[in-house]
Amino acid sequence: MFNIDFRDISNKWIEPDLRQPAILDFIYSIIKPFKTSNNFLQVFRDEINYKLLFNGQVIYIEHYLNDVYDPILRRIFISDAERAPINYLFNKLESRPKTYLYNKSEGQVSLYMYNTLEYNGTITFWVNVPASITFNQIVMTNQIDVYRMAGKQFGFKIIP
Repeated sequence: MFNIDFRDISNKWIEPDLRQPAILDFIYSIIKPFKTSNNFLQVFRDEINYKLLFNGQVIYIEHYLNDVYDPILRRIFISDAERAPINYLFNKLESRPKTYLYNKSEGQVSLYMYNTLEYNGTITFWVNVPASITFNQIVMTNQIDVYRMAGKQFGFKIIP
């Protein structure tokens, strides 16, 4: 559908009596910019269709990053980050397990209550990249940001 043969079109529209080398060369020189633009648009279309193959699922992000940075060994992978445990305060009527808060002077293990902003700002997954792969962290961050879900934070781990 998008493969246009400009030479064939020009040959069909020119009368057989006018198909002389000088006139054909002139017509081909007029068609050359259209042909070049069409080639750029085809390459652009192929790139967009390739990017549309991926979404925010972990397996697809790994596949995309390995295609770009490590197409042969495919060693880039994504792992979940350790999250701080969520501590809730309940009312007695809810009959949940008791959570105690202590003063510093009591010498007990302290319990830290996170704010929602502190908890949401933590890293949710790591992108593990082997040390032998050279990459620009800003460029890779932008490539991941295209597909990652909103609100998910990530970081990079360089692995041996």
